[in-house]
Amino acid sequence: MHAMLPYAISDAVLSSSTVAEADYTAWSPPTAYSVGNRVIRTTGVHRIFERLVPGTTSTAPESDPVNWLNIGPTNRWAMFDGAVGTWTTGSSPLTVQLAMPAAYNDIVLLGVTGTQVQISVGGTLVRTVSVPAPAVAALGSTVVITGLAAAASTLQISLTGTGTLGIGLCAVGTLIYAGDTEAKPRLGLIDYSGRTIDDYGNIDIVQRGFARTIDAQVTLLPSGLDSLVRTLAALRSTPAIWMGYQPLGASLLYGWPVDWSLALHKGLVRGSIRLQSLAIG
Repeated sequence: MHAMLPYAISDAVLSSSTVAEADYTAWSPPTAYSVGNRVIRTTGVHRIFERLVPGTTSTAPESDPVNWLNIGPTNRWAMFDGAVGTWTTGSSPLTVQLAMPAAYNDIVLLGVTGTQVQISVGGTLVRTVSVPAPAVAALGSTVVITGLAAAASTLQISLTGTGTLGIGLCAVGTLIYAGDTEAKPRLGLIDYSGRTIDDYGNIDIVQRGFARTIDAQVTLLPSGLDSLVRTLAALRSTPAIWMGYQPLGASLLYGWPVDWSLALHKGLVRGSIRLQSLAIG
């Protein structure tokens, strides 16, 4: 098992993108807005807001929930917003350039719609990866690129293909060891959909999002116990990349440990870790 806390992508890190941040016009304090008007806030915010009350206000939308509803990230920044239900979409090539502030080794892309991903470090092409066919077309594919061993440098990620391309989440960092996952981790799902059955047996279903779960049995040497406990504690409420069992792509999720138990047994540490993803869909 491995875990990765991605670097936060800020304005200083995102050097350029082929996706323009032009979803709507930028918010302007002197403007009188009608109910339903939408604006964007760019520097440091990168969100879309919808007007709830007609009029003019001088308070920025992100600090004014009475007058403005936070709709979600702008298209350009959706792949960096830390959520799995938003996508950055664009035409081929969909390219971003990041000024990485520190060393990194791995990249995980979730919700990818496209054909091929190219990775360039310091201006040099270092990796070309084909995007696997998605299990569910609407959710896209997962692309994992490891072993880059890159120092602080310029990182360029370029997605090519036909039609509308998309990336749901871009995570850059270094996967750290969290124990050996024993074979056959248990995969599950928590469904947030609503189901109502009336007196006649008619069912009304409201489809909502869902979260994926992984129950893994892990084994490691006692020397790694302190590090694993610190990792589990530090990431208990922080979304991170978790790779439960590398040969099984479905065992990778973006979420946190919700329950775990470890014990020393016959010179080894053995236990169970339950992971849960952020809501999808």
